[in-house]
Amino acid sequence: MPTDELSRTSRDSVPVRPSVHPRRPRCAPSVLLPARVRSRTLPAGRLLGHLGASLRGAVTSAPRLALLSALILSGLAGCVKSRCYGNSDCPTPQMCNSAGACAYVCSDSTPCEPGFVCVDHTCQRVAPPDSTPVTCPADMVVVADSYCVDRYEAARMDATATSAGSDDSQAKSVAGVLPWQVINNGAAAQACAAAGKRLCSATEWQLACEGPQGTTYSYGDTYNPTTCNGIDTYSGGRFHLAPTGSFPDCTNDWGVFDINGNLWEHTAGGDTTTIRGGAYNCSDSATLHRCDYIPLTWSPSARGFRCCADGTTA
Repeated sequence: MPTDELSRTSRDSVPVRPSVHPRRPRCAPSVLLPARVRSRTLPAGRLLGHLGASLRGAVTSAPRLALLSALILSGLAGCVKSRCYGNSDCPTPQMCNSAGACAYVCSDSTPCEPGFVCVDHTCQRVAPPDSTPVTCPADMVVVADSYCVDRYEAARMDATATSAGSDDSQAKSVAGVLPWQVINNGAAAQACAAAGKRLCSATEWQLACEGPQGTTYSYGDTYNPTTCNGIDTYSGGRFHLAPTGSFPDCTNDWGVFDINGNLWEHTAGGDTTTIRGGAYNCSDSATLHRCDYIPLTWSPSARGFRCCADGTTA
C-alpha cells in the first residue's frame, strides 16, 4: 500500500469551533486578549482573570475593576472580533474567505478569474455570443461549453480496483480504479501537467460540482447519505475508499463522477486547507460534501484531485 494511502478507519472531523458572535456597532475599549482566550468562550470568572492580567499596570486597582465590570455588563463577547468558520456563518451570497471574514466572492473591485463574470456577487461562466463550444478528450467532460474536467478523480497510471499503484509519472481518469491520494498541491499540479492538463481553478471546480442547475451537491440540493461515498454510506463504521465510478448516481448533468465524497480534491494554487468536495471519512458529510464547503481553518486527510483542460475548438 502506498505510504500516502489512509487506513480505512481514519476519520476526519471538523475541529470544534468557538461561538461566532455577531459584530456590534459599538464596543467597550479594545483589550488585547491572549490567543487562547480569543479562540474559545470562557466562563466569566476566568475571563475576568485574563482581562485583569491584560490590564495590569495600565490603570490603578479601583478604575481597573470598574472598567472590567463595564466590559462584562456591556457584553464583552460581542467586542472580541468575530470571525467566520464556514459559509453557513455568512449571509447569502457572502462566503467565508481565508481570512475568516464574510465577503462577496466578487465585486467591481474584486473581479472573477479570467473566463468568468461577476453576476450578483458570484462568479459565473459566460461564453461569448459567437464562441464555439470546446471539444474535450474522451476521459473528460465539457463544462458550460467552455472548458474540460476529468470525468473521474485522478488515478496513477498503474492503479487497479484493489491498488492505488505506485507510478507517479502522470494522472489518468478512468473508472474502476482506486484514486490517487497525493502528498500536496504541487504533486497534484505536476501529475496533471504531465498528462497535458492542469489543476482546476477553484471557480472551475465549483461550477463542475454544482452542475448546470447550481445545486448544493452534484446530485441535488438535498443530502443523500448513500448517493456518494461517505461515512454515512456504510453500517458498522466500515467506511472506506472506493474505486472511481463506484457510485453511478454521484454525478450531475455535466457528467463528472465522485466530485462529492471519496477523496477531497485539490484546486490550482491552493493547499491542504482549500481542498474541496469532502471524502469517504468525513464525520459530517452533509456539510463537508457540499460543493461550496472549504475547510480554511483545518487540513483534512484523504486528499486527491482531478484535472481540467482548455479543450479545443473547431
